[in-house]
Amino acid sequence: AAKAYRSAIVLQPENAGAWLRLIQAVAGNKDTNARLRCSAHALVLRPEDATLLAMRGAALSTAEHVPEAIAAYQQALRKVPDNALWWTRLGNVIAKTSEFGRALWAHRKAAMLTPDDPLLYSNQSRIHLVVGDLVATSRRCRQAIQLSPNAEISEEVEVMRRRVALHDVLFRIDDQFLTANR
Repeated sequence: AAKAYRSAIVLQPENAGAWLRLIQAVAGNKDTNARLRCSAHALVLRPEDATLLAMRGAALSTAEHVPEAIAAYQQALRKVPDNALWWTRLGNVIAKTSEFGRALWAHRKAAMLTPDDPLLYSNQSRIHLVVGDLVATSRRCRQAIQLSPNAEISEEVEVMRRRVALHDVLFRIDDQFLTANR
């Protein structure tokens, strides 16, 4: 597919749609540098295109250009503020900076837009676990599990179940310690 889009771009280099589809095709090949080049060129043609900005954010995030990725997602979200996927990705990128409060805020925005998506609560639980808030970790894990009780046990849900079990064990140990030292 990438070869066909490259041919279309040779014929019409100003065709931003062809650049967009090329970025998508290249993303499947995991060629980060090509994604960066294509998204930069496409944004020259359509600098206000929110989808292109978000795709640029994804490419920048993959390349570990975190501040630029955050800026690209923020620009995209100023244009399309109701895109839960982009809020989720922004939260994931912000979490790389250890600004966990901001990351949780972005994930909560996504959860307000799509409250039935268990992965949003899973993302929040991961951040709560990193900062050591086991109660919030457990709460978000339980929400995610509750939203997909009949789903196949994916690796993510299994990780969440282990987090909840860990919280329960630690809570019991803490309770036993407090009882023994009264």
